[in-house]
Amino acid sequence: MLGGCGFRPVYAPANAGSPSAASGLSSIYVALIPERSGQMMRDALQRRMELGGGGAKLYNLAVSFYVATEGASIERADSIPTRTRAAGIATWSLTTADAEQRTVLTGRSRSLDGNNPLSLQYFYSDLQGEQMQARLVEAVADQITATIATWFVTHPPAA
Repeated sequence: MLGGCGFRPVYAPANAGSPSAASGLSSIYVALIPERSGQMMRDALQRRMELGGGGAKLYNLAVSFYVATEGASIERADSIPTRTRAAGIATWSLTTADAEQRTVLTGRSRSLDGNNPLSLQYFYSDLQGEQMQARLVEAVADQITATIATWFVTHPPAA
């Protein structure tokens, strides 16, 4: 019913004459990203790129990712923050994998999250920090993938 109004899922398989974001995403190699948060980001992006199956890698995705944290609420006399705010920030570029290595798309993606570390036991507080970082990675990876998938719908990959 939605097809009648022009709606088409961005990850749907390609039809004759219709570009496929899934096949475009599967043609991307995700370059190594340093640090633990970078490893998590690369893994999240690779999972998303592989949804369309395997194939020749026609593009390289280079990502710079980091998590910045800051104390957001100080309610104690000892000036220790009781709320931590974190931002996951990625700057990325998609280039062709040929000798020319032409940049076809660039972007910056960002997500925010937070937690209350002092109201928890130490080990649980550490676990909450790791979970917060994982949520940031997933949200930023979703943004990057959606932007690239949209680009592939309007710029189908070369055959």
